Amino acid sequence: MRLMNHKHIIRLHEVYEDEKKVYLIIDLLKGGELISNFEKKAKAYDEDLVRKLIYNLLDAIILIH
Repeated sequence: MRLMNHKHIIRLHEVYEDEKKVYLIIDLLKGGELISNFEKKAKAYDEDLVRKLIYNLLDAIILIH
């Protein structure tokens, strides 16, 4: 995950471990959960916006894959 550099994928900056936990230092993401936001605004999304969202999602998945 540290090697990925894509505008739609969060960056992993550091990993810290102790005896019981692993701490991942990632980018700060504001705005809440994707599903909650989508459900709230579902009626406001037009076809063009949904197409852009799907394109961005698939673009990130291609890089990960």
